Amino acid sequence: MYYPPASPEANLSIARVNWIHEHYKGKIDRDGMLYTLTVFVTEPAKYIAAYDWRPRTDLENEAAARFWHKIALKMGIADPPRSNADFCRVNADIEERRLRYDPKNREVAEAGMDLFLSRVPAPLRPLLRPALVAVLDDKLAAIMGLDPAAARPRSRRALTAGAPRVGRAAYDAAAQTRGGRAFRTDTTVVTYVRPTLWRRWGPAAWFAWLAGVSVVGDKGAYPEGCDVSELGPLYFVGKGKEDVAQRARELVDGNLRPPVWVD
Repeated sequence: MYYPPASPEANLSIARVNWIHEHYKGKIDRDGMLYTLTVFVTEPAKYIAAYDWRPRTDLENEAAARFWHKIALKMGIADPPRSNADFCRVNADIEERRLRYDPKNREVAEAGMDLFLSRVPAPLRPLLRPALVAVLDDKLAAIMGLDPAAARPRSRRALTAGAPRVGRAAYDAAAQTRGGRAFRTDTTVVTYVRPTLWRRWGPAAWFAWLAGVSVVGDKGAYPEGCDVSELGPLYFVGKGKEDVAQRARELVDGNLRPPVWVD
């Protein structure tokens, strides 16, 4: 969301996502695409209302809805929701019809928590894992086979006490392009961050080494930055660059291809 939907950077990113999604055509149905789209509008609003210093205003909610409506059109999602009320309605409808427990959901949840905790020293991970579960709402926890009740309310508040500060840090972390490669400046994560003397050898780096977690510049952290037109799952990395570039040019010109995701 850092770049406006009509910017070259956004068009390149959307073109890459579209290129990857076409390889899964027939495996992801319209409900799956729409639901994923709606949670980018509905879930941040719920989280902010619960843990930030104030809820979003109606204007902010509508701005988020319009933003993702534009993204959906460029992704070829036919007739996407337009207003905040539309997004909430579609989200609730799909949840009512489709959200059910499945053992695979638990696998996804566990993998997501492992990823989140990978930046935490190993001895602390068992202590923080219940706190991650605690922030899930009851409906989401149920379909993942998790029980958040035991960790509430203390763990939930402890985990989210710094939410406003963390949120500002994420928005300040602009991707910087240097020589055609994109870099992050937000060092709460280490991937795609340009190594500097301070980032590689400063106090935070020494603490990370002692804790046994990755440091900026480590192998596998992509210190060389990234080319957005080549990103994706490992199987797709480095593939489709020319096609993605052409798709990005089409998005700039407003020449959208026929919708990929239809009933």
